[in-house]
Amino acid sequence: MDTRVLEVISSQIDDQVTAIQEHLGSGQAEDYAQYREMCGKLSGLLIARRITKDLQPNLEQDDDE
Repeated sequence: MDTRVLEVISSQIDDQVTAIQEHLGSGQAEDYAQYREMCGKLSGLLIARRITKDLQPNLEQDDDE
């Protein structure tokens, strides 16, 4: 599999993480429920980013074979 796909996915995840961090950091959450929702999204994105980074060496190894 082409590792460029993971690079694009990782880049999009990073963009979303940055957007949420900026939103939270600026105090724009309307209430605690929205704050919790944004924190949950951020957590999920960070997990997805970690999974894609963990997967990349495996894909590079498969490409070498």
